[in-house]
Amino acid sequence: MAIGFKGGAQLATSGLSPAILAAIAAGVLLGIVTPLIAFALLRRFSPLSGLDASTVAAHYGSASLVTFLAASTFLAARGPAPEAYLVTLLAVMESPAIVVGMLLARRSGAPAPRAGHG
Repeated sequence: MAIGFKGGAQLATSGLSPAILAAIAAGVLLGIVTPLIAFALLRRFSPLSGLDASTVAAHYGSASLVTFLAASTFLAARGPAPEAYLVTLLAVMESPAIVVGMLLARRSGAPAPRAGHG
C-alpha cells in the first residue's frame, strides 16, 4: 500500500500528461501480456503444472520493488534522477499481473479459495 500511496502522491505532484498516461497504459499492458507469455512458455517447455506455471507467470508479470529501487538509485547516481511518477508504474503493474495469474490458475483447474481458508 505504501508504494501505491507514494506513487499516487508523485502522480498528483507531476499531474497527468499524455506521456504519463501512455506510460501507465504501457505498464498495464505489460502487466497483462508478460504473464500470458510466461505461462505459455512455462507450460510448453517446463514440467510445471498449470497451477505452478500460473504462479510463476504472475511473478514474472509483476514488478520487483528491489529491482526498481536498485535501477532508480543507479540512474540517479549516473545523471538526472528518473521521473518521480515512475513509482506509480510500479504500483500499476502489480494488479494486472496478479489478476492474470489468478485467472490462469483458475483456468488450469485450481480450486476456488473458500471464505475463511487461505
